[in-house]
Amino acid sequence: MLVPLGRLVRHPVIQGVLALGLLGAVVYSVDRVALWRALRTADLLYVAAAGLLTLPNLALDGWIWARAARPRVVMPWRTWAGATLCGCAAGFVTPAQLGEFPARAWAVPRADRWTLVGAVGVQRVMDLWAALAGGLVGVGGLLAADVLPAPTLWGLVVGATAGTLAGLSWVMLRPGRVVAWLRRWSRTRPAARRLLFLRDLSPLRVGLLLGATLVRYALYAGQFVLLAWAFAPSLPVGLLAAASGFIFFVKVLLPSLALDLGIREGTALFAFAQLGWPAPAAVGAALLLFVLNVAVPAGLGALVLHRRLALSSSPLPA
Repeated sequence: MLVPLGRLVRHPVIQGVLALGLLGAVVYSVDRVALWRALRTADLLYVAAAGLLTLPNLALDGWIWARAARPRVVMPWRTWAGATLCGCAAGFVTPAQLGEFPARAWAVPRADRWTLVGAVGVQRVMDLWAALAGGLVGVGGLLAADVLPAPTLWGLVVGATAGTLAGLSWVMLRPGRVVAWLRRWSRTRPAARRLLFLRDLSPLRVGLLLGATLVRYALYAGQFVLLAWAFAPSLPVGLLAAASGFIFFVKVLLPSLALDLGIREGTALFAFAQLGWPAPAAVGAALLLFVLNVAVPAGLGALVLHRRLALSSSPLPA
């Protein structure tokens, strides 16, 4: 029996192989001796400063989710912090980090699971919105510097993205309309009932959460700038920030692989090549960004998840 190609490509093992293959191709395209030398001689002060930014980033991640779930689910900070780390661990080993949804909901005892899962979905949409907004700034900065090939094509991409961003903003600021639209269709009434928490999201609160999400992505950009300075401290901050926005933007446009491995590093390598900057700095900064924002939180989350599983008889939902 033949397996459809799309389903085969989405298989976790295939996703992992493709991601590792793409990452290997990116590393192979760089002088490995120079890359290893750059990693060994990186300025640890900049790396440590970037690592410190992981803490407020994780805190904002959990806070945005907890605020999106209110008032139907009210969590103390210890609860949402632990649940956020559990989500990081589960997302690390699942395609498109989908394990984050059930893991967060499972980690909050005696709560409305549908609201918790729905709040993660709301946060994902806000993350998409912030990545598109940051991407517009990044691509605009690189276009202004006249370093991107095919500027007309990129201008069309920017225009389409701006339209998408405007539409997404309209939808997010009117979550009640989404529920009302779903309730019109008989087949989606159960889904509409599970999304009733969206009616509690006022435009003011949505605006506050979008602002907090933008701060998270500013922290991402700051981390990338600091990590790039760890390898090449003379690089200009403005173009570095634009390059970071470009990287997140391309990650949204391209099909997702396991943990975005290879996409992040390949996009950084492309941006640095257009700017005439050293390739080892691009790949090294992107790899360390993955370690700080994905691997380290997943490792901490695995410890929290293991402890909670040991204390609970409830199995983790599939």
